[in-house]
Amino acid sequence: MIILGIDPSLSHTGLAILDYNVDIQQGKVLAAQVCITTPKEKIEDRLDFIYNALQKLANEYPINMIAFEELPCMKNNSTIKKMAYVLGIILLFSKQSQIKIHGYYPLTIRSTITGNIKSSKEEVAKEVLSILKTTKEGLYFSNKKQYYHDVTDAIAVAFTHLKLRS
Repeated sequence: MIILGIDPSLSHTGLAILDYNVDIQQGKVLAAQVCITTPKEKIEDRLDFIYNALQKLANEYPINMIAFEELPCMKNNSTIKKMAYVLGIILLFSKQSQIKIHGYYPLTIRSTITGNIKSSKEEVAKEVLSILKTTKEGLYFSNKKQYYHDVTDAIAVAFTHLKLRS
């Protein structure tokens, strides 16, 4: 099963393609990247960039499922609005690509991956690397230091889907 895990954000969306063999309960990351946009760009250009990155991955890999992080409860209306735009693009991409999709709330992801809803991003990342039997250096993507958690969060979303739906 090939799953596209998505950690959505208007400024730095984490994407990860996970190939998971259900029979032997083992997975590996085929691709990982962060879609970086800036507030200087028009919102429609930022969304187009994210959508095109999704399409490119779908053209390169036979994705069976999309798992994404749902919009968490937030107090900042500006952040909620920006996240909602990105989630809209993800849902549109899923519909147009005819790929099934499922969203998971941050608390569900953290508790599924680490067993603790209060886990930090570092703890989630550490557990993801343990599941993959790799190191931080073993994940190949650009901007590794600054956006490392966006990729490990995307992988965590994919693993959450596997654990809860397989």
